[in-house]
Amino acid sequence: MMNAARIELLLAGLRRASTAPARARIEKLEHLARFAVYSSEADPWAAFDLADTLSLTGRAEEGLAVLREASGLCPPDERTAILKTVAEPMNDSLTVSPALEPPVTAALREAVELCKTLAFQG
Repeated sequence: MMNAARIELLLAGLRRASTAPARARIEKLEHLARFAVYSSEADPWAAFDLADTLSLTGRAEEGLAVLREASGLCPPDERTAILKTVAEPMNDSLTVSPALEPPVTAALREAVELCKTLAFQG
């Protein structure tokens, strides 16, 4: 569902249409993402979805904290590949940054940079 909402956001931005419906969907998906994290504390992918919803709603600090936690759940030998996979959709979202609120763009940039940093920590 998060991937579908992200695609909806990208398409609206590319078409110069309102991103409000996609943003509303992402805000609602935060509740599902929080439940998924609560239900499967050891699943980094659930936490990465939560970090994504937080970044896409402009809550950088909270998103970065969840991103750090999720990174810690990744097997060390897979961390770099996983974090590259997490950062790619965030980078994609930045391609429509003119359609996004400045706090969202800033949160996404910070999250991408953190992914790069965490990917190479031992």
